[in-house]
Amino acid sequence: PELTPTRGHLVAGWVLAALAYCQLILGAHLRHPNVDWSPALFRAFVLFHIVVAFVLLAQALQVAMKSWRLEVGLRRPAWVLAFLVTSQLLLGLLTWRAKYGLPQFAAAAESLIDQPLEIAMHQAVAGQTIQNAGMLQVLTVTGHVALGSLILGACVFYATRLSRCYAECHVQEGKTADATNRKVLTAATSAMGGTTS
Repeated sequence: PELTPTRGHLVAGWVLAALAYCQLILGAHLRHPNVDWSPALFRAFVLFHIVVAFVLLAQALQVAMKSWRLEVGLRRPAWVLAFLVTSQLLLGLLTWRAKYGLPQFAAAAESLIDQPLEIAMHQAVAGQTIQNAGMLQVLTVTGHVALGSLILGACVFYATRLSRCYAECHVQEGKTADATNRKVLTAATSAMGGTTS
C-alpha cells in the first residue's frame, strides 16, 4: 500500500534542498577563493565542504529510504537524488585529484613501504604533476559544478512536489472530515426534531 507523505517527509525534503544550497555556496567559495584568504581558512572551507557533502549524502539516502512506500511519482525522484548525490561525491574526489593532486598521506601510501620517506615521497609525487587548466581538470571541475547545480534544482523540484502532494492529501482529508461532521450533525439534529440548513 502506498502511503501519503507526512510532515516528516516534507521536512526531510526541504532540509535536503537547504543542504544542497549550502553546499553549492561552499563550493562557489572554493572555486573562487578570496585573494586575502589564508591557507588555514581555505583548508577550513575545504573541510566544511567535505563534512556537508557527507551530511548531504546521508540526508539524500534518508529521504530515499523514507520515500520507499510513497507513490512512484515521489519515490523515483528521491532515489534519483540519492544516486546524483553519490555521483557528486565521487566526482568531487576526482575534481580534487585533477585540480590539486593526491594529498601527501595518500601519495606516501601509494609508494613502497620499505623505502626512506624522502625517496618514497619523491617517487609518489613524481608522476603527479598537475597541468593547470588541462582537459581532465576542466571536464571534472565543470562536471562537478554542473552536477551540483542539477542536484540543487532536483532537490527544490522534489521538495516542491512533496509539498504539493502533502497539501492535496490534507485538503482531501479535510473535505472528508467536514462531510463526515456534516452528516453527524444532520443526523443528530434530525433525531432531535430540528432542521439543518
